[in-house]
Amino acid sequence: MNEVLKNYLKKTGDSVSEFVNNNIDSFLEPRELRDASLLYFNRGGKRLRPGLVCLAAGLFGGENAETAALPCAAGVELFHNWTLIHDDIIDNDDVRRGGSSVHVAVAALFRDCGEKSREYGRDVAILAGDALHSMSVRLMTKLVENGVSSEIALKIISLCEGEYVNRLLCGETLDTRSGLFSGNVISEGINEDESLNIMLGKTGALFALCAVSGAMIGLGISDERDDRITALKCFAENCGIAFQLKDDILGVTSDEKTLGKPIGGDIREGKATLILAEAIRNASPSDREFFERVVGNRQATTSEVQRALRLLQELGGVDYAARLAADSIDRALKSLEVLPHNTYSELLCMWAESMSARKL
Repeated sequence: MNEVLKNYLKKTGDSVSEFVNNNIDSFLEPRELRDASLLYFNRGGKRLRPGLVCLAAGLFGGENAETAALPCAAGVELFHNWTLIHDDIIDNDDVRRGGSSVHVAVAALFRDCGEKSREYGRDVAILAGDALHSMSVRLMTKLVENGVSSEIALKIISLCEGEYVNRLLCGETLDTRSGLFSGNVISEGINEDESLNIMLGKTGALFALCAVSGAMIGLGISDERDDRITALKCFAENCGIAFQLKDDILGVTSDEKTLGKPIGGDIREGKATLILAEAIRNASPSDREFFERVVGNRQATTSEVQRALRLLQELGGVDYAARLAADSIDRALKSLEVLPHNTYSELLCMWAESMSARKL
């Protein structure tokens, strides 16, 4: 990642961390629920989403708007964290950001209770996600205290809890549902339009919310249909597609230590990624038979998963996804051309390019 952007995201991330720590619900009990809620947040992360909120605000309104947007930036980061907690439960992932996932960490605290501890860990993780969702909205209400009009603050919350959360949940549902039909996916092929819609929901929706919210704060308007806001929304959605494609690529080419989460999970869960789609198109009959047997099989051996990951690369799946990611970034940067040119737009270009260049 570009050092200038890296420093900006660190500065924004530090401000978000301070704001959250000064405004969280300290009365949240019992202790394991409170700790579970903030486990991922306290581990850090790239803070890409709050960075985008502040950059969008600054693009149109300068430093004052960037500062005013902080409650929204903090809110979307907590919003993102609850989706991660629930996603780890859905995907049966035991590792996140280099440590135990929330449901595993809570279960470990109650290991003396035997098998019930695992169930309790999942229950608390679900509730922790719900608590974070609530906290995120509460933080967004503090926009008014930061000088943002109540009309704009209410509009941001309405968009978050209406259009964008629905898009995210739809994308996640479709992504999860694709694992039900892994055998059919191999024999009949993957619907690429649906795969792109999944990415627009899972990742693009929250990126778009960040861009739209920051832009409304910077412009001082509540009309999300304004041409300038629409252009920045298009920028963010295309970046979201590139980010998800790169996430899928890293899930094939990286390792757990580097990435901080399990590798090969999409194979075991039977996710219909575009990497898999291209590999299937280029596969021999014997390779297709192998994919039919392994993709979506949670009992697949480590060696079978490793072979599947190699085939995804050898059959051109990774290269295909990388080309699609590059195309998405080109479209994103094109959207910026009609917007103001300043320090913030330069940082947004760096932010976009980091989507497909990242290593974790």
